[in-house]
Amino acid sequence: MPRFIRFLLISSLVMTASCCKQPQAPAMQDAATAQNASPFEGRKPFQYSVNTDLPLDEDPWESHYCYNVCEEKGGNEDCDALCADVGRNPHGELVEILVSMNSVDGKYPVNYDLDCDGDGNYEFIGLAKDHTCEFKRNSGKHQISLRGDIPGMWLCARRAHPREWKYEVMCPESGDGDYHCYLPNAQRPIDDTAWDHVNAVVSIDSWGDIAWKSMFAFAADCHRLERIPNEAPNLSPNMDMRFVFWECENLDTAEISWIGFDLNTPEGLQAALNKGEKLHKAIPKISEMASEPEALLPYVSALKQLYQNGSAFDREVLAALVAAANAGADVHAEMEKAAASSDYKQVILAAECAKATMDAPLQAKLLDVFDNQFNPEVKAAILETGLTIKNDAVTDTAIAILKGNLDQTPFLLLRLSCNVLAFQKSLKAADALRKAIPYIDAAGRSLASECKAALDAI
Repeated sequence: MPRFIRFLLISSLVMTASCCKQPQAPAMQDAATAQNASPFEGRKPFQYSVNTDLPLDEDPWESHYCYNVCEEKGGNEDCDALCADVGRNPHGELVEILVSMNSVDGKYPVNYDLDCDGDGNYEFIGLAKDHTCEFKRNSGKHQISLRGDIPGMWLCARRAHPREWKYEVMCPESGDGDYHCYLPNAQRPIDDTAWDHVNAVVSIDSWGDIAWKSMFAFAADCHRLERIPNEAPNLSPNMDMRFVFWECENLDTAEISWIGFDLNTPEGLQAALNKGEKLHKAIPKISEMASEPEALLPYVSALKQLYQNGSAFDREVLAALVAAANAGADVHAEMEKAAASSDYKQVILAAECAKATMDAPLQAKLLDVFDNQFNPEVKAAILETGLTIKNDAVTDTAIAILKGNLDQTPFLLLRLSCNVLAFQKSLKAADALRKAIPYIDAAGRSLASECKAALDAI
């Protein structure tokens, strides 16, 4: 969710990437296909433009793999900078544009001609699978043309090599010196000079006369797409239009008649959430409804799908789901995902939901990750679930805090532990509470009143 396109590629197809440099000489062409007569002569092509001058984006997947290995090997905070460099591959001299086909799960055949430089000379005839156009970096804009039978496309897909690579990087060590980490199944060897420039697509110039069968995720993750034709493409009846412009934050589709929907109407807002479009405008409207949770209920299904798929607005969507839960919405699965998130804000939101809805199974999931949290704010949020839900595990957690090193524990957690034990009313907490009564921290704060109240409750 992601992210999203990588998930689509992994789950939907095994992609084969074959490279073709920007055609400048006959040797760079596939002679076998170039000499064949095309049945698509005279057809109006689908055309889109890419900009090779744009800065490279970090590949979040490769950076993630690198960071995990770096951490597992004892790396320190230098892993962040090192793995960002791995993801960017800043020394690459080429930009690879993957021309990725969507056959709608094999339902429709693929047969197309490809012109990588937009000069009208189709270098590749009768292609039946994905292909790659290759350009030099910082060589300006290039227009790519396709004609033929194309059911659908994933315009901003990344390449996935069918082979396994050994990817060697230097990982910083906690102590002195460096050592090597090896990342299996990395997307390219470290000396590869190419880069899948997923965000090089800047415009769709013409839909052509292609009879599209699916627009599902057609331009998903095309973050730099700024312009598309106002006229509608040749769309099949009842076509799948989900996520067609997912995360295209630089594209304003408000004036595009064949896409447009009014976010000021419930129907338009629902459509935006369902399609994952105009989220930068739709999500603020959803957030405004949090003060009236019942108003969110019609949108819960779309919000749940949006959160499970992942977007740039995960925190905001999750906050809306927490509010909806207070109005009776079932969001347990989404809260369990949030509880396991590496984003501390999402863990806190899950804890707030568990506390408000008295969701004991969710509390158990949160307590499972309690010891892995380093942020006192997160620990406090999880511990606070013990103020509404009785549970032996939260009792044990609070007792362990009071029996630990009080001077090294945030006072917030100490006081909260006493309050939790007052609610839990467990006799086994008595010794820990008596031990904490005389404690006074360096700021002169005392636990006496909270501990005594807990003992009285017991």
